[in-house]
Amino acid sequence: MEENYKPMFVFREKQSSENDSGWRLFLGFESEGYSENSDNFGIYDPKKILKLGNSSSKLLVYKGIETVW
Repeated sequence: MEENYKPMFVFREKQSSENDSGWRLFLGFESEGYSENSDNFGIYDPKKILKLGNSSSKLLVYKGIETVW
């Protein structure tokens, strides 16, 4: 996770496991090739994500699935 960048594209989908909240955060300029490589993704503590910017705080409590911001 790049600490100098803030997520610009956020969506939530159905969880893929118990440890998965379903949230997906992107900078917004990732290539298709980058997005298809699972090594480019990880699971992060929400506190770390909120340190990138508090604008995400209201979204992380939203319970809707298949929603895009």
